[in-house]
Amino acid sequence: MALRIPPPIMAMIFGIAIYLTGHLFPEFYTPYNTIYAILSHVSGVFLIALSIRKLRSIGTTISPINIKQTSSLVTDGTYQLSRNPMYLGLTLNLAAISLWFNMLGGLFLVIIFVCYLNRFQINHEETVMNEKFGDKFIKYKNRVGRWF
Repeated sequence: MALRIPPPIMAMIFGIAIYLTGHLFPEFYTPYNTIYAILSHVSGVFLIALSIRKLRSIGTTISPINIKQTSSLVTDGTYQLSRNPMYLGLTLNLAAISLWFNMLGGLFLVIIFVCYLNRFQINHEETVMNEKFGDKFIKYKNRVGRWF
């Protein structure tokens, strides 16, 4: 079963949930939260931007909802570090929101976000990629981790 809501929208929903549930969890701050949050956010945005740029440069779809429209298997650039660098970037952005507003509850929600994406988006994407690219995808999958 494939996810019908685009992952960036899901990340936004989870980000709002992290912010709104902050009062339900004890505050947990370190002197470095802001620095880590900024680094996490900037890294996430950078990773997403580089990944989108790579997909556009070869003319394949960036839409996770229309994965069957994928025309090429991308294995270089950010995709040599992670099979899902854009999802990793979204996760880094959620981690940044957690560090700013709700570290303990946010960590829990980030884990749920990752599990949700694995189950409802990535599994479907990998089935389609295996059908489209066969052995090439299997070799890539064996060489590069799902998240990192």
